[in-house]
Amino acid sequence: MKFEDIQKLKKGDKIKINTYHLREGRLKTTRIIAAIYEHPSGNKICVRCFGWDRFQLKHNEILEKL
Repeated sequence: MKFEDIQKLKKGDKIKINTYHLREGRLKTTRIIAAIYEHPSGNKICVRCFGWDRFQLKHNEILEKL
């Protein structure tokens, strides 16, 4: 997704992600956005993943909105 499209996402939207966790490995799945933190450099998107309620994603880990 483009950076501008990611900034338009809202809490509760369903997204497809491709992320990596140091202990758990790579995960390519669908998740619902749990939280969005506003930041001057761009919104920080968080999902429930790898046992965390708010696992923060990088912008390149978000593939598409479903």
